[in-house]
Amino acid sequence: MIRNIIFDMGHVLLWFLPLEACRALLRDEADAQALYHAYFGPLWHEVDLGTLDGDAFTDAVKAQLPKRLHPAVDTLYRGMPENILAPVDGMAALTQRVLKRGYPVYLLSNAGKFMSRGRGCIPHIEAFDGVVFSGDEGLVKPDPALYRRLTDRYGLTPEECLFIDDNEANLAAAAALGWQTYRFAGDVDALQATLDTL
Repeated sequence: MIRNIIFDMGHVLLWFLPLEACRALLRDEADAQALYHAYFGPLWHEVDLGTLDGDAFTDAVKAQLPKRLHPAVDTLYRGMPENILAPVDGMAALTQRVLKRGYPVYLLSNAGKFMSRGRGCIPHIEAFDGVVFSGDEGLVKPDPALYRRLTDRYGLTPEECLFIDDNEANLAAAAALGWQTYRFAGDVDALQATLDTL
């Protein structure tokens, strides 16, 4: 029996749109692509892991780019997380319905410390029963230890958890631990129909 609903954030509660954020800052497509690849390439994993943040991160990005693009690096960082996220139409209302039905609701997301600090942009986050960001834990999905961190911290039974994510590897890791899973592919109505069966 499902007793707990656990949401991923990126491409579930909010669209993650980093390239669009780079294009909003730089009109030249080549410059926007360069900023995107330096910012959201291999270094981004360290952001999700919590080992890079703030000036250390932006300095590492700048080291890969010509000096003329350095101001864009700082502007992009100052605007996070709102500038790289956008609402998924219908998800705020769906989340509110789940909360009103009395389900404990949790967030489990690969996201850096900047996201933990700026969590207020997530719809209804103040009503969630628990939040686990990878950057705060030093672990990233699909590492099973991150999933156990959530269930242990909040006293959840894995078999009573429904995890909603867009990534197959993340869902497979959850399923291996006994969680129920749902792959979200952008269809809010289909997700609502599934939740209505609970």
